[in-house]
Amino acid sequence: MTRGAAARAWWARSAAVASAVALVTLGSVAVVVAANKDDGAPDPGAAAEVMFGALARGDALGALEALPPTERRAIAPYLPRLVSELQRLGLLPALSLTGVLGGTGGDLRVEGLTTSSEDWGQETARVRVTGGRLVGRMGPVELPERTRGLVHDATGFDLPAPGEPVDVDLAARRTSVLAVKEGGGWHLSLYQTIVDLVVDPTGPRPARPGAPAAIGSNTPEESAPDLWKAISDLDVGRLFSLFDGDEQRALYQAQPLFLPALRRDAGRWVEDEGFGFPPPTVEVSVEGTGPERIVRITRFDAKWRDRLDTVRVQYNGTCALWEHRATFGDPNADPATFQHCDGDVTTPIDTSVTGSRTHQLTAWTGLGRAFPTFVVRERNGRWFISPTRSVLQTLIEILEPLTPAQAGLLLDRATEVAHTFRPPPSTAGG
Repeated sequence: MTRGAAARAWWARSAAVASAVALVTLGSVAVVVAANKDDGAPDPGAAAEVMFGALARGDALGALEALPPTERRAIAPYLPRLVSELQRLGLLPALSLTGVLGGTGGDLRVEGLTTSSEDWGQETARVRVTGGRLVGRMGPVELPERTRGLVHDATGFDLPAPGEPVDVDLAARRTSVLAVKEGGGWHLSLYQTIVDLVVDPTGPRPARPGAPAAIGSNTPEESAPDLWKAISDLDVGRLFSLFDGDEQRALYQAQPLFLPALRRDAGRWVEDEGFGFPPPTVEVSVEGTGPERIVRITRFDAKWRDRLDTVRVQYNGTCALWEHRATFGDPNADPATFQHCDGDVTTPIDTSVTGSRTHQLTAWTGLGRAFPTFVVRERNGRWFISPTRSVLQTLIEILEPLTPAQAGLLLDRATEVAHTFRPPPSTAGG
């Protein structure tokens, strides 16, 4: 399995775990308490034991507490609303996590866990599982079939069935996670682990060079336009500098390890695919007061191209109109048009540009939103986008207007989007 394939498989399993973890965080008071605890384990290996033990027991609050404080504070406030919406739509069972991962009626546990750790500097360490098994059986509660089907369609991974025996050799799977020291102790970092999966494996180890500074934007109003300007310029460094440095510590620390590869990829987009994206027109509205604001795109007008087609998108705050023209086609021919309005999960995603870079850049509209809602936070007079808060806020806003009868349509669209980014099956021999 390639590193990229391993990363996608890890993402799939993480998504399944995250969905399950959310089930027991319905008590907002308990979530807030967990989010603000500055504790941690005495060393990286002990942090791994805390997390694996909590997940095996079905102790979602314990798993949340095992994350670094800055990461859990970005996640925890949104979980009660998110879980409530998923349960209302029938996408998650209206029961606690203990029935799903081995509490009531189930029995999952980690036995004989041993680890080794490698100091990476900057209070970061890689933890490798060298021994131990996840054993027992799943609880009796079944996840909705459509939820299970989405995980399978997107990843090829089948979630264990209720009551199914489990015996997993953790060391054989070469399980490796990243731990950080924060808030007085060691924690397993979700973001550090994700970043480790996508950085260039031939890059320097273990020392990490200094990272580019977090720059942010002058005002909340400039945050989304600055983001799209960086995307237009294919300026990956500037793009990352707009993100909340406290929340995305992992991203800032590891930038020097993967920025060169991303910049080479961007160069290939231009040279090999003829990709071009002039700066778009972006207008926004800002909601709220204080150090955290909500930013919504109210108008967007952009044009980009690759060797297959040229696309213009115009968004008026409600609907996005896409115009496609073949790059080398008749310039006088009428463009193919496709309109998708916010809240629409009935219309399948546009497949007229399947296989192109444009298809990947526009597939998200199938989820019923032309653009995400951005959550921005002020730090030292500058404004930064919080990726975690933005994703969770957008997901909640997608779910809130839907009825249970539309849940299947949403999963259909989510499956289409997942297939857009899933690599084609390998045709290599052997």
